[in-house]
Amino acid sequence: MLPKFVGQPGQACADSDTRLFFLESTERAAKAICNTAPCRWRAECLQFVLQMTADRDRYGVWGGTTPEERRLLRRERATRRFARDAAQVARGAAQCVELWNQGWLIGDIAHHLGISYAEVYEAIDQAGVTYAMVTERNEQAQRNTDQAPTAQPQ
Repeated sequence: MLPKFVGQPGQACADSDTRLFFLESTERAAKAICNTAPCRWRAECLQFVLQMTADRDRYGVWGGTTPEERRLLRRERATRRFARDAAQVARGAAQCVELWNQGWLIGDIAHHLGISYAEVYEAIDQAGVTYAMVTERNEQAQRNTDQAPTAQPQ
């Protein structure tokens, strides 16, 4: 499947022999075309190839990059994504602990944050909250519910 930009006006590579972009011996020349001539499709070209699985992206200069350069780009992206995800998990865990410390129940925290009970329990467990403490809070909430006055019909 060819990318949508193939054959569109504004491609730096439009007048070049396509074989130039797929031979290791001509990588330098292909990169020069991509990186020095104005090309309105360079970003889309690179994005197209980065969306491929790494095993399918073994050949060619795309968006001014070689397969090795794209492998490094993918690794950097994955590292940034992992760091971002880890930071998000840490923020979520901190929110769980904060809500627990405010007296919230696990189910209410899970519902409020849109996560599972297990994720809430794991976060508060890491903060030193024991199963006995969770059970006690749940039992206290149940006692409070049982003792709450009910509205009398008039």
